[in-house]
Amino acid sequence: MILRYVIYPLNHTILVVDVSEIGMPVEIYPHEGVLKMVPSIRFQTWRHAEEFFVRKGAQKEMLAELSALVGKGTIAGLTIA
Repeated sequence: MILRYVIYPLNHTILVVDVSEIGMPVEIYPHEGVLKMVPSIRFQTWRHAEEFFVRKGAQKEMLAELSALVGKGTIAGLTIA
């Protein structure tokens, strides 16, 4: 299973949104979009988020790049195949 996450630095915490269930689009959606609920997890530090991603199978090299982006306050995406 391919896991996909959106990582959002938010008020000195890390918000991780699991968008794996959404998958890739298979149809044309209306302009209003299609509402889907997705789980999210909030971590107090990047280290805790990193431990979570390692348990899910992420490579250390990927996480080093993400750490730099999150440190700058940038929203990032992570795909674990």
